[in-house]
Amino acid sequence: MTYILLLDQIFPFLESQFSALPIDFQNKLTQKGIEKPNIVISADVSKWDKLSKLQREYSAALYDFHYSPNHRRKAASEKLIESITPYLETKFSDLPQEMRMNIAYVDIFQKWDEISTEQRKQMAHDFDARMQPDYEKTVTQYCDLELERLSIPEQIFYWQRLNPNGLASEQIKIDTKIKELETREVELEELLGYPDSNKEQEPRQVRIAHSPDGGTARGIDKRKVAATFQNIKWDYAHWLTNLATPSKNLLDCRTARGSKSASSLWNPVSIGLYLLDEGIPMKKLDALFVDLKDWTNEWQEKTELERD
Repeated sequence: MTYILLLDQIFPFLESQFSALPIDFQNKLTQKGIEKPNIVISADVSKWDKLSKLQREYSAALYDFHYSPNHRRKAASEKLIESITPYLETKFSDLPQEMRMNIAYVDIFQKWDEISTEQRKQMAHDFDARMQPDYEKTVTQYCDLELERLSIPEQIFYWQRLNPNGLASEQIKIDTKIKELETREVELEELLGYPDSNKEQEPRQVRIAHSPDGGTARGIDKRKVAATFQNIKWDYAHWLTNLATPSKNLLDCRTARGSKSASSLWNPVSIGLYLLDEGIPMKKLDALFVDLKDWTNEWQEKTELERD
């Protein structure tokens, strides 16, 4: 069966309201009914009606990148940096289809039509680096389990030395993480009365995480969250990254903020409900809560209406 690009099909609908899109387009863009691991669409399609035509086209191009048969393998065998030279002054909508699909995959933080020629070259370099077998060794797959045992200055030191492939988009993640660590360092200094370091000092704080209302919090730490929900929306490493700098929706799932001696805690039921709203099938989420026995009853209660 020949795969028909969503890019080709959606072109007449780029100015349509989301509710006016054919139902199969809606399902593709929200990933409903798709059994493969969900992908992160470059634009938030839940806000489709507020997106520009370009952002809508990015969404379709990113979908095609993941689901067009063998496209990723073909892209990995070629070099975008070599083929993109004649198109450096070309608008996104005028690029060849496969090139649009590739650019949509790597272009997370910046949009093609808004960046310079040099930045476009860097984007092509980023894409080629992502396609290489050793890409999983870069910051995207980097897990900060060991780093958390170090002082904050040491953590910053190591984060500054990641990203060996020089990916611009990955550097933004690193800069975000470093900013988070610097903020945490200031907070800890105010709390402890001395800078975070390897000095033999006894921190004046308890090891039990507490909820915002002052009571003892109930939840699971971020490593268990990542292990439980890995490959549901994100892989393990991306879960850790997104929990470290959570969006508002994820922040609502946190039951206790972490400290130097206690990890932040998260309610897996709240995370499950968030994923349900994101289009993850109930059946897939039910399977995860089989292993979360302490949370199974709450999950069933909170999703009772969804099952009717």
